[in-house]
Amino acid sequence: MPASTEVDNDRTRTGQEDAQAKEERGARLKSLYLQLTEPAHPLIIQGMVMSALSAACGFVPYLIAIAIAQAALRDAMPSAGTLALMVVAAIAFAAADRMLFGGGTGICHKADADFRVHARHVLLDHFSKLPLGWFTAGRAGELAALLERDLQMIMNLPGIFLKQLVIAVIVPACIAALFLAVDWRVFLAYIALMPALYVWSKKMADAAGAGPAEEERANAHLAGRVLEFVQAQPILRATGTARNGWQALENDISRDHETTVRTLKMTQKPITVHTLLVYASFGLTFLCATTLLAIEAVTPVEYLFVIVLALRSTD
Repeated sequence: MPASTEVDNDRTRTGQEDAQAKEERGARLKSLYLQLTEPAHPLIIQGMVMSALSAACGFVPYLIAIAIAQAALRDAMPSAGTLALMVVAAIAFAAADRMLFGGGTGICHKADADFRVHARHVLLDHFSKLPLGWFTAGRAGELAALLERDLQMIMNLPGIFLKQLVIAVIVPACIAALFLAVDWRVFLAYIALMPALYVWSKKMADAAGAGPAEEERANAHLAGRVLEFVQAQPILRATGTARNGWQALENDISRDHETTVRTLKMTQKPITVHTLLVYASFGLTFLCATTLLAIEAVTPVEYLFVIVLALRSTD
């Protein structure tokens, strides 16, 4: 067998092993995540439901406004009593949107706080069972970073992140349904770039997770090295090697800075591409709606309705 073929086979096997290891690691992390968030599950579900209802309620005032405007253009305004009821309904749904949003946010924050407390108890219970030899100076710094900074960073993951995820799904789905009711061509223009937006949203989420994780590992390592350097001062000064110890610490500080710069570059591209795609989708919808208005396929009221909702989808 040629040497190049053997190398290709080795690379294939290595890639398959890496993919399998990544899948197994993902399954373990998912199991651990579900275990750590278990006490907060009821609150998480409640917050997600309230967020979904909030997003849906937010579209009702738009529908009522367009119904009133179309009636005015047809010179067929409803009676004063009906008009008053429509206005009250619009105000009520707008208020319900804000109240559900605020209530859901508060519940999600409570879920995140419960998650952090439970996670600390689980981790401390685990660390209490480790052998004493495990607790080196470097690991002490990593442990302190894990129990405070790292948990503080991820405490918004169970509730707030899932709440935002629900809104990110419900809002475009409602807008797409409303555009379909206006004109199927506007609907197609709006959803044309959604596959690309999904792909780059996933890349953006992966980069947002991998970048800070790498940076936090570097920060935890640096914290451990600083602790080692401080604790070693009596020995370093007694042996006259304090300068060498400081030089090693300076190298670690430089590597930590390089990691920060690298992670920033890692997240920059997907964010930029995703933002461009969002506004490209808005531009495509705007162009389609304007063309339909020019050929009188939609009314001016429907045109404004489409533009307002399309703008909302860029938030």
